[in-house]
Amino acid sequence: KIYCLFLVFPVKVAVWFINAIRSLSKGKAMESFASEFRTRLHNEFNKINDKTYVIRETNNPNVKLTYLDIGARAGLSDFISKNRSVFQNIILCEGEPEEAKSLRSQGFLVIDKFLGYQVGPAKFYFIPEHTGASSLKRPGTPFLHLFSSKHYDLYTKYTEHDITTSTLDVELPALGVKEVDFIKIDVQGYELPVIKGLTIMSPLFWEVEMLPLPTYQDTPYATSISTELLHKGYISLRLKDRICK
Repeated sequence: KIYCLFLVFPVKVAVWFINAIRSLSKGKAMESFASEFRTRLHNEFNKINDKTYVIRETNNPNVKLTYLDIGARAGLSDFISKNRSVFQNIILCEGEPEEAKSLRSQGFLVIDKFLGYQVGPAKFYFIPEHTGASSLKRPGTPFLHLFSSKHYDLYTKYTEHDITTSTLDVELPALGVKEVDFIKIDVQGYELPVIKGLTIMSPLFWEVEMLPLPTYQDTPYATSISTELLHKGYISLRLKDRICK
């Protein structure tokens, strides 16, 4: 019995020791791989942040992409303007009639509807002193104080308007659009309903502007948007911080 005890005990120790070394080696290898992967991603994102970065053209000249900008009051971003030759179709969505009319006069294909996750009545909260912050969500939460008292005063002076929302599932087929490659959303807290309103196609990329903390009432945290896109099969490639106190 004593002999067996001495025989079994060292074998178990040896196995444990070997497994420990193997796990440590795996851990170091994974850490090295993760570090290299992060570095490569970081280098690519630096290119994207550079305004001179150009989208890689496809080898097939017959393939052109479709770009959709939801909340396009300001017109095309510099990034899209510099790469305009890549896109066959550029669609701008702006629900405010005068803004939509202005964009259409510039020759763009325009969706002049407010978008959400269903067709139906809704409220639009218009902020005269900061029109770009107008939203289908009621402005003003305590989180606004993280930015400045000026923001809080500004965002809480608004007028209410009755409007009707539509969805991407309705509006894109109406334009004859069968596929979208790149969707940019900047709709002041209403991002999640817009994303949920597209089920008939899957774009290659979503670019969503969102604040981590809701500055509009009855608005989910930014993590909810990331989760929704995760459930749709996407991963988050880049998060860029916004400045606040």
